[in-house]
Amino acid sequence: MSGKLKYLPVGLLAAAILAGAVFFFYQKKAGTLPEGEFTAAQILGEDYERYTHPSPAFSLEYPEGLKASAFNEGDGGQTIIFQGEEKIGFQIFISPYEGGEITQERILQELPEAIIEEPTRVILNPEAENPTKALIFWSNDPAIGKTREVWFAEGDYIYEITTYAYLDAWLAGLMTTWEFID
Repeated sequence: MSGKLKYLPVGLLAAAILAGAVFFFYQKKAGTLPEGEFTAAQILGEDYERYTHPSPAFSLEYPEGLKASAFNEGDGGQTIIFQGEEKIGFQIFISPYEGGEITQERILQELPEAIIEEPTRVILNPEAENPTKALIFWSNDPAIGKTREVWFAEGDYIYEITTYAYLDAWLAGLMTTWEFID
C-alpha cells in the first residue's frame, strides 16, 4: 500500500498490556528467544553494559544492575525486559510491522482506546549514520499507572519501549545509545 500504513497486529494492545504485566509484576525464566550478547558499554560508562539483540539486530546500553530476559510472544512478537529493583527497569516489545513511521493518528486508528498524551516526534540517536525517528508520549496502564512510551518502526518491525513515567530522563539517556546493526 503506497503511503498507507498496514494494520498493526490485532492483538497488539492485548500483547502490550500482557507484556507490561509480566514486566512490572513477575519474574520468570526467559522464553525461547536467545538472551543476546552482553559487552562493556561504549557510551555511558563503566556502570553500564551493552545488550545486543540477535534478530532483529540492535544494541543499546543499560545499567549493569538490571537483568535482561527475553520472551517469545508468538506471531513473531518478542518482549525483552530489563528489570532491577522494584519499579526500576524498562521493556521493549517488538512485533512484525509493515508501514513506515509511527504517528499518533496511526496508533489511534488501530488502538482507539490507547492513551497518548503530549506526543512528540524525536530522533533517538542523532549521531548515527541512519538516525531513528520515534514518537514519544505519556500513557497510562491500568496495572502500573503513568508510563513513558517510545515507539518507532524500522525495517519489518515496530518497537515499543515502556517504562515508569518517573524514569523518563533515565530512559532518554539509554535511548541515545540505541543502534541498529546491519
